[in-house]
Amino acid sequence: IVTKGGLPAIGRNHGVRIAKGDFIFFLDADVRVPVDFIENAYNEIEERFIDIATCEFLPLSDDPIDRLLHDFVNSALKVYQFIDPHAPGCCIFTSKRLFNRINGFDETLKLAEDHDFVKRASAFRPLRILESTHIEISTRRLDKEGRLRLANKYIRVELYRLFRGEIKDDVIPYEFANFEQPRDTPWLIANLQETKEMIQRLNQRINLMVRHYGNTQVMTNEFKESLRDLNDQLKQMKTKLMLMFRL
Repeated sequence: IVTKGGLPAIGRNHGVRIAKGDFIFFLDADVRVPVDFIENAYNEIEERFIDIATCEFLPLSDDPIDRLLHDFVNSALKVYQFIDPHAPGCCIFTSKRLFNRINGFDETLKLAEDHDFVKRASAFRPLRILESTHIEISTRRLDKEGRLRLANKYIRVELYRLFRGEIKDDVIPYEFANFEQPRDTPWLIANLQETKEMIQRLNQRINLMVRHYGNTQVMTNEFKESLRDLNDQLKQMKTKLMLMFRL
């Protein structure tokens, strides 16, 4: 069934109104999923009693820069599920009961309606990162806007939301007319492998910690200390990435 669209929040809300299932999967048109995506995601959601989730997303690109950026974001999602839950609009799973409880997406928002939705939903049920599946996402926006410009824009969005609240006006345009393609430098390429190895080590720690503590609702002092440590590492890598991309 095809329903009326519009801005993402409006289109998603319209879709849910005609959906008949107990769980809603929000995906974008430019993502690709494994053949067993629905089965694996649903089984894990049921097994872990999850009401809202996302999963890792991989770039449909062989560019090492794209791989590095997505690895970093996936690492951040894993850590921040316990601190400040985020999920990209291209991949959100939610139970219909939780969706209805918070009245769906806020249709007054012009940008970051996905982060607002997850923030409000997480006040009732914790966001979790699924381990059984993933999505692959097109890098068309990265190619169009440039890695530098797009990363800079996302940082501006988060800073605006942090200090001024949700975005209800066109204060941060989501597309520009002309884009300069980023130019890689030898210095950037030389730093990619080192940063990739840092992210791999961080992911190993995150996975061990989540497997050990992830299903408990009580955060022990040891768990909280591990989160603070991982968050500090993420901040250091973010600083390094910003220097690498001259942000």
